[in-house]
Amino acid sequence: MNELVIPSTLFRSFEAISKQLQSKKTDYCVSVFISPENATVSWVGGSAPNYSFIVQQLEKGHGLKQAEFCIPGDFFKHSLKSVIAFNRKHRAPQFLPLIFELEYKNGKYIKATHVEVPDIAMQPLNPIYPSCRKFHLLAACIKHIDYIKTLPKRAVVEFSIADLDKLDMNVTRLGNFEYLQLEPNSHNLRFQRGGNIGIETVLSKMSLPATLTINNETYQQLRQICQETQAATVKIAQEGELITIYSPEKTVTRSIAGLTAFIETQQNHSTIEVTLIADIQSFKNEIESHADYKDAKKADQCYFLIDDSKIYMSSTLSDDGLSKAVYAKSIKSEQTRLYRFHPKELIKTHINDLTSMDQVKICIVINKNHERFFEFYSSTKEGILPYVQIPIEAIDLKESDINKIKNGCVTKTVQETLETIQQEHGLAQNEQFELIGF
Repeated sequence: MNELVIPSTLFRSFEAISKQLQSKKTDYCVSVFISPENATVSWVGGSAPNYSFIVQQLEKGHGLKQAEFCIPGDFFKHSLKSVIAFNRKHRAPQFLPLIFELEYKNGKYIKATHVEVPDIAMQPLNPIYPSCRKFHLLAACIKHIDYIKTLPKRAVVEFSIADLDKLDMNVTRLGNFEYLQLEPNSHNLRFQRGGNIGIETVLSKMSLPATLTINNETYQQLRQICQETQAATVKIAQEGELITIYSPEKTVTRSIAGLTAFIETQQNHSTIEVTLIADIQSFKNEIESHADYKDAKKADQCYFLIDDSKIYMSSTLSDDGLSKAVYAKSIKSEQTRLYRFHPKELIKTHINDLTSMDQVKICIVINKNHERFFEFYSSTKEGILPYVQIPIEAIDLKESDINKIKNGCVTKTVQETLETIQQEHGLAQNEQFELIGF
């Protein structure tokens, strides 16, 4: 027999899993993934899409073998419930852990046993014996396995726990709110309470890397993760009404009903000036390359020209500097437009995770204060929150500036450029590949 032990310090997290389990769903179980190599046991449970993923460190001498399986939902819920009930009537260090005894046979764990220790308030007249619960273990839930696979692929933003602590000082004043939203560089905390929209001025200075929009229940999950982690940051991925919060020890995904309607209420205050679907990898690489050049890094400015259904980027409005044309699948703009933004503002937003997608939706919006913002989205669906938002300013158009930027950009593709070099210099095909590092 091997013991799978959950210490009482983790019960709060496992209670969240237990509360999400629904007996009529196909994922009414808790999947377990044991990795002796990493000295961890990972747990996944809940009811899709509301899952929790917990990584627990194993103690030395645990004796567990590499394995994955799932514990039936009712067995897990009642085992946890019995230990919590016992602990609530006692004080530390008398708190009991949750212990599953595992039976191993033919290269896998086949059965789990839990012994329920009853709470005896007074000396009984007759002997009382603990209840014994045994269940066969099943294969790990496919939905849980798929969930784990999707986690690294989500576009995340890294939030400082120090900033989230400052945010909490302001949120405490809101009482029993339904939703809240705070944008980067904003001093206004928007919230909904009792169906009514309100605005509170943020008292503490903080620098959020992206807009945070969340409901009360999920906000409490965020606070719990911040309190329990040893890390200095947490990561958040927001996709429509689905939000995922990451820490090294725990990941939680929650579906927030009504969030889209709340977002749209806020978005009514902004006007979209430009919408485009662009090659984010090329865009990001060009921005980051500016930091490799002393003058461009010091100037910290990039001009963004939209003209003739194309995008052009340049570090200056002169005849020299850094420039690049970026492919756009579609552009919605009524006229030629020129903007300027600060590359450092974009780099510090942790935009890296968006580059796993070939193309990204980008909007330029104007709010009621006539301030413009660059907004990057992880999805083209309507009602989705911007993944990244930075300030941007419109520049008065001059034909000479437009021509300088366009003339500074190479509008041939890489392949066309290589073919031109090959033809002009008589290079063989293998020599052509050497040019691009193969």
